[in-house]
Amino acid sequence: MKELSFCPTPGSEWREEEGYYVMGCGAGEGARVFLDSGLIDRLRQADCSWLSVDVKSRQTWSLVFQFEIWEMGNREEEPDLTVLMSMIPGERVRLLLPFTALDAQHIFLDRTSGKLRSFVTGRAVRPERIGRMAIGLREGWKAQEMEIHTIMTGSEDVTFPFEGKRLVDELGQKKNADWPGKCRDAQEMRQRVLEEEAALDRLPANPQRSSYGGWSALRFPATGFFRLEKTQTRWWLVDPEGCAFLTAGMDCVGLMAATPTAGLEDCYDWLPDKDGEFADSRIRLPWGPEDAEHPLCFSIANLIRCFGKDWRARWEKLTTARLRSWGFNTIGAFSDEDYVSKCGMPYTRSLHNYPSTVKKIYRDFPDVFSTEYRDNSEQYAQQLEEFLTDANMIGYYMRNEPEWAFARDACLAEELLADGESSDTRRELFGFLRNRYDGIDELNRAWNTSFESFEDMEGRRVERGRELSDTAAQDLKDFSRIMISEYVRIPAQALKRKDPNHLNLGMRYAFILYPEQTAGCEFMDVFSINCYKIDPSAVIRKVADLVHMPVMIGEYHFGALDRGLDATGIIGVASQEERAKAYRYYMNHALHEPECVGVQYFELYDQAYLGRPDGENYQIGFLDVCGLPYEEMCRAAILTHEHMYAVAQGEEDYRTQEPERIVSNIAS
Repeated sequence: MKELSFCPTPGSEWREEEGYYVMGCGAGEGARVFLDSGLIDRLRQADCSWLSVDVKSRQTWSLVFQFEIWEMGNREEEPDLTVLMSMIPGERVRLLLPFTALDAQHIFLDRTSGKLRSFVTGRAVRPERIGRMAIGLREGWKAQEMEIHTIMTGSEDVTFPFEGKRLVDELGQKKNADWPGKCRDAQEMRQRVLEEEAALDRLPANPQRSSYGGWSALRFPATGFFRLEKTQTRWWLVDPEGCAFLTAGMDCVGLMAATPTAGLEDCYDWLPDKDGEFADSRIRLPWGPEDAEHPLCFSIANLIRCFGKDWRARWEKLTTARLRSWGFNTIGAFSDEDYVSKCGMPYTRSLHNYPSTVKKIYRDFPDVFSTEYRDNSEQYAQQLEEFLTDANMIGYYMRNEPEWAFARDACLAEELLADGESSDTRRELFGFLRNRYDGIDELNRAWNTSFESFEDMEGRRVERGRELSDTAAQDLKDFSRIMISEYVRIPAQALKRKDPNHLNLGMRYAFILYPEQTAGCEFMDVFSINCYKIDPSAVIRKVADLVHMPVMIGEYHFGALDRGLDATGIIGVASQEERAKAYRYYMNHALHEPECVGVQYFELYDQAYLGRPDGENYQIGFLDVCGLPYEEMCRAAILTHEHMYAVAQGEEDYRTQEPERIVSNIAS
């Protein structure tokens, strides 16, 4: 290891062993050590473009390593920028922090051998402005330890040595562990799937539900499409037959739990040939690069083992029977579009290719005042053409989780002001300022600046504009609201012109971090958010107070570490029994809120043991990799959905037992 001095924070365990250091911390605690000043000096040099750390987790579950960076002058506890990374447990892995990530323009980093998910949060720090840096462990659900072997810096290309051992069995399960319900072999798996298939064929329909899954006890005028209705007590969706409807949805209904195998071949007991019996198990994900190796979907391979060449048709029939038997009434976002078109269930469509521009303002935020953005919005709306008369389509999500909206302290207009490049939106900003101020002298007094003219100001890069004065901060906040409103308005109006029959369900924002973020909501019919909480009530009420319209939750989930995967997902609970409690608790609390018109769970299948292409490897499904249900979750869903309309109407108590939460062990 390089000769470096470290300063552990109080409570962190930091000891030297044979040729490496060990970092540790207790349950619910994190650990941090600061890099010495000599290394910080090296990081600031122009010829330095990355920092790498070779680490090894001593736990049997995923740990989260973090790089924390403070800009010069920041003496606060909270760093300016944090980069989180999770990794395969028990293996030595090289974690790379490329300095291109320090601009905070991208929140996810490419996957490398042995590393799983990465997540970037905070504000940009230029390498030459690094004041302090720490490496450490994010808090975990139990005491944890990690070996720190080597720290390196450089500018040349980086290699990622990784010597994986056998970690995954022939069915895609974690190999070196046991748990209740683990399949011993393909024969056992097939027998269990066929028994469930036969039992589902005998289930009767629910007489209290319409053909769409609506509540037949409460009716409104029917229009032949899904629409909204507000009564004295709450908001409702109304199904095409006129029945009150709340969406109990399942996201990702499809076979997308695929994992890359290149460079990890030694980790698998079995990999199929690219041709032959299991060729269908190699799939191209919609969001993956076209020239990348097609990742392997063990769930498809296992369906082939169960059903042979007829696996696809049998899976479609089985999936619909399962969802209906569990009480789900909606196919949610990111689902298999071919399946959606056949299954006969209501669904929410996720639109593709949200309009953008070559010029970006901040992360994925486009030049919204440009002709290019307007033209691309018209083209984007054309994808609704084939669904104009589809009564099963509740509505469409315009997009999912804009990256620009992940930054807690971001201000789009401030980013625009700091960008010296010309754009239509930047010109609009200076038109806004000219209209607000009677000349540059008035602006200078309000902003504590000394520009010679508006032309002088427009020709400069003005960084950290909100720090100039309170008035400058307010001006930039006001124009940010205008930018966000245009971001929504232009494509939303193009969509509504194309399709007036279906509901605009909004953006599925990951968070609402500041009020301006909801600008443009008046061009939506429903405001959608993804809400990862045990109890979503406070978030629903906060958003509803901002937007004054119905709210839908686009995704949420719960995961545990007791059934063969190494990461909980965003919300961790103690066991499968606690996942079941969490499902009912969440649904009841959501639907008790009068503005909530439904929720959609993420997702049908567990993610792959060694992670999907971006590294997520969460135990969050209703089905495991063998296609077998988690019975605890299924029973909870049946009970919850049976009573959901009575809970929403206030006829039954929404309060149920709160689940036992644990600290999530993911990079997010």
